[in-house]
Amino acid sequence: MLETFRIGLLLVVVKGGERPVNEVNHARFAGAWRGVGRNNLRGHGVHFPGLLGREERELCRCFGFHGVLRVLVRVDGERIVDAKPIIGYLHRGTEKLIEHKTYMQAMPYLDRLDYVATMNQEHAFVLAIERLRGVEVDPGDIFITNGAQQGLSVVSQLLLNPDSPVIVEQIAFTAIGQVIHERGAMPLTVGTDLDDGIDVDNVEYLLKLTGQVRAIIEIPDFHNPLGVSIAEHNRTRLVDLSFRYRTPIVEDDPYGLLRYEGADLPPLKAHDVDGGIIYLGSFSKILAPGLRLGWAIAPRPVLGKLTVIKESQDLETSQLTQRAVAEFIRRGLLAAHVEKLKVAYAVRRTAMLDAIQRDFPPEAKWSKPKGGIFIWVTLPEGVNTLELLPKSVEEEKVAFIPGYAFGINGGGESSMRLNFSNATPEVIDEGIRRLGKIVRTALSTNQPIHV
Repeated sequence: MLETFRIGLLLVVVKGGERPVNEVNHARFAGAWRGVGRNNLRGHGVHFPGLLGREERELCRCFGFHGVLRVLVRVDGERIVDAKPIIGYLHRGTEKLIEHKTYMQAMPYLDRLDYVATMNQEHAFVLAIERLRGVEVDPGDIFITNGAQQGLSVVSQLLLNPDSPVIVEQIAFTAIGQVIHERGAMPLTVGTDLDDGIDVDNVEYLLKLTGQVRAIIEIPDFHNPLGVSIAEHNRTRLVDLSFRYRTPIVEDDPYGLLRYEGADLPPLKAHDVDGGIIYLGSFSKILAPGLRLGWAIAPRPVLGKLTVIKESQDLETSQLTQRAVAEFIRRGLLAAHVEKLKVAYAVRRTAMLDAIQRDFPPEAKWSKPKGGIFIWVTLPEGVNTLELLPKSVEEEKVAFIPGYAFGINGGGESSMRLNFSNATPEVIDEGIRRLGKIVRTALSTNQPIHV
């Protein structure tokens, strides 16, 4: 019997059972997704009919799933993201290249898809997104990247040196921890309030204490993994602190357009008066992760340095991809597309919150995001979700991301991240019921799973 349940980031297709969990080296999970690629995953029997994220790939590697599928445009037969327009634009551009006998003959159609300076590429699609976010942008301040993660990597190479102090939340997106580690920088961690976001008081204390912090790295809207957003009064205060202490903010904003309730809050960049905020955007959560298209907004002198760093990695971002996305937006498809996502995600978020309320024990606490795609669940101290995961997968066929993976200097051991974006309400309901059973058993046993 084919079973598919997706909680967290994973849709597991069980075609013959998993490799026995006790045969897998679970310690590899603690590697926090470093150095995992398709080639070495295939050696573990993992197949790739779709695209997998970093966290998914590591889960597969550790637990030896025989079949894994990431559904990008359909969920159990329900079409959520219509990929046909964007694929069509890419197809037509490629088709023109094939039709012509020579590359140069195709250029009148493709406007000479030659190497182009990164800062001079077509930016209309970015301007359209920023208008939706309430940010006025000079086209000369836009820098195109292969996804927001490349933007984060390039910016970290510019700002961070070994032992450079950098302020970041104690629980943060795995890629933030990766770039800090890779640069050998020194993370100064602050807490997060699940209602108001980052602890700005602690940020101010660290800025006063250290005198010179190289950067503040922050996801202000619908935080990954916490799902929380910075309260409006704390946004202006954080930007003021950045200005006062001459500390740049790196604002990562992949989820800002995905708000389902409450008034839209402008990003930190909208409060920037001196160019002290480097803003990172991405199409991964609003169009398709596989496009690998993002952007940075920064002062022009900074962009020149970022360009040199990026060119050492990949020279430039695909113009064909950029023009396909630009055409998608030019035809007025983006706004309706995002609204469709918001309607679907809002229903799924409510389904997951209702199911958690019903099936999780009263000792559990969880965030109640007003947008984005993540819910953060915290269990009583002494329950280690990293140890709980194999039991959940083996007994109930449900996976999640243990909170340990997001702890910059440790922390999160009793928490888990759930993702409601890529499962129907019916699958969410069943998956949470199964996961709730595992959690209740862990709390009721006389031999709890210790940290």
